[in-house]
Amino acid sequence: MELQQKLVPTVRLDLRPLLIQAVRLLPLSQIELRQYLLQEYLQNPALEVQSDEEGPSLDELATPQASSESEPSTGDDDEWLSQLLDETHFELPSPIEEKEPAEEEDWIWERRIESPRTLLDHLRWQIAMAPVDETTRSVMYFLAEFINPSGYIEETEEELAGLAGVSVEAIHRARQHLLRLDPVGVGARTLRECLTVQLEALGQTDTDAYRILQEAWDEFVQKRWDDIARRLGLSREALRAALEVIYHLDPRPAQAYTVHQLLYVHPDVIVREQDGEYIVELSRAVVPRVTISRRYLRLLRDRQNLSPEERQYIRERILAARRLLRTLNYCESTLLRIARHIVQHQRAFLEQGLSGLRPLSLRDVARALNLHESTVSRAVQHKYMQTPRGTFELRFFFQRRVSTQSATQEVSATTVKHRIRELIQSESPQNPLTDEALARLLRFEGIQISRRAVTKYRLEMNIPSARQRRRMQTA
Repeated sequence: MELQQKLVPTVRLDLRPLLIQAVRLLPLSQIELRQYLLQEYLQNPALEVQSDEEGPSLDELATPQASSESEPSTGDDDEWLSQLLDETHFELPSPIEEKEPAEEEDWIWERRIESPRTLLDHLRWQIAMAPVDETTRSVMYFLAEFINPSGYIEETEEELAGLAGVSVEAIHRARQHLLRLDPVGVGARTLRECLTVQLEALGQTDTDAYRILQEAWDEFVQKRWDDIARRLGLSREALRAALEVIYHLDPRPAQAYTVHQLLYVHPDVIVREQDGEYIVELSRAVVPRVTISRRYLRLLRDRQNLSPEERQYIRERILAARRLLRTLNYCESTLLRIARHIVQHQRAFLEQGLSGLRPLSLRDVARALNLHESTVSRAVQHKYMQTPRGTFELRFFFQRRVSTQSATQEVSATTVKHRIRELIQSESPQNPLTDEALARLLRFEGIQISRRAVTKYRLEMNIPSARQRRRMQTA
């Protein structure tokens, strides 16, 4: 038998651990990040946790080459060990540290915290047993990290392929498998795809409900029932039965795994005024400071008393800790950049209140900071900003744009709501303003708004109609 050398092209997934870890940490609140770091501390002996506010910051701990994905070579550890020793300015801890009983008890309680099963855990368990090849399995693990709390993936397959270093076909094939895991439809990019996959899983591809999703989606979204019946040749009874099937599908497949346990709000960003300027800082009240253990760094240099296996284990733990510090540094810097841009854009709100709130979208911030829109979305998720006017969720500052007569004037939906409330509060009790009258007054002020939009905003603020307000005054 003759031996031959052949070049065989294969697809290999580069998961980029820093990217995966950043996607996981960006949306975490301070309390969630604290629990994550404490869990990492328990699993990685090369990590140290400091609860006091003294000590080096993450900027000092992260390596200067924050954008590099490469790790030090396995040949010589002296160079990168010296660099890490210079970067961590902690005193070498004693070999045996005795803790106070109260502190030890606190750590025991931390270990007893039981986290609920998350969607990511549920998906990983299924992916591990999925009947697919290893490349597809790796891509499925990669895609699971990008699923938002509603169960959708915001990035396009082309963007995901570029991040993972695989072909678009590999992303598409893995996502098709992911869509059919439990809950069915998770990983979809659109609502239409999510509902369609659920009908396919139920074996209802030959039904009127499936035809509506495939052939009359625009009419379905706009609730043009007569157009659907006419286009598909359905009777009213058949249309009603098909709509009943669609309405029983789950438009948010991940909602059952969303945990609502936000008991306390800790501001992630603090804004304070100083000499007419607004200073933006990150809050470090909850998240503990982590650093690489100098003791383990020095142990790695001990070539005589450690076996190669022990040195390899210590090296792997140190590298994992180093990646964590770099990821935390990236998440902090990204959040700080976004917060500073928000404060600069919404300066009028800080000075005037709701009347000065300007329109702002995730896309605007992403373009200004050269970030992806999904990165901005994850970074502001579950984050709060403490300002001189109160503490607000970061998403509060992202406001819809309402058209005006002036091309230079920008008005947000919240500002319009605030103005509607002011007009209603100043109206005559005997002659309350109708929605049409409110629309005319707003148009006179330069805000182009319809009566229907006024009605929508009024209902969102739980304000009764003019007729109901008149009855309340005469009662």
